[in-house]
Amino acid sequence: MKDNISYVVKDAPQADDMTFLLLEYQGDEMNIKSIEVESSKNNLNKVLDFAHKFLEDNKIYTLGVQIDLILEELYSNVNKYAYDGDEGIFHLRMNYNKTKKELSLTLVDKGKEFNPLKTNPKKVEDKNAQEGGLGILIVKNFADSFSYNRINEKNILLIKKKI
Repeated sequence: MKDNISYVVKDAPQADDMTFLLLEYQGDEMNIKSIEVESSKNNLNKVLDFAHKFLEDNKIYTLGVQIDLILEELYSNVNKYAYDGDEGIFHLRMNYNKTKKELSLTLVDKGKEFNPLKTNPKKVEDKNAQEGGLGILIVKNFADSFSYNRINEKNILLIKKKI
């Protein structure tokens, strides 16, 4: 697209900035559902029940245990660390793209900034390790794609898993 614009503009001086918007058509067969809860210990089961129903409704039977582990780890991290012991918002959006055969989990919280991609987990054989990101390592290993952004004071994790 930029080459086409450059061809038309030729050597004319720049009059304004250009902004590009790229949209990717992902097919017609998508199912998207969301849940938002207070990040208290009592709501983990609501999040897991929501995820189980989403997987069942979409006939995704092979990922249940992995999704449970991912959600338990990330929800627990938000609950323990993001809000310094206070309750806050935990938002989960699940997106199943039937065309791409891909499940996406988007997790959002408004807690303090934390980029799990920058953690350096302790080695499993380190018997003295108390904390150190082993749960995040498990999440990274289960995910086909794992990304983090901090936008408008929100932590946004995107996890993708091929079906």
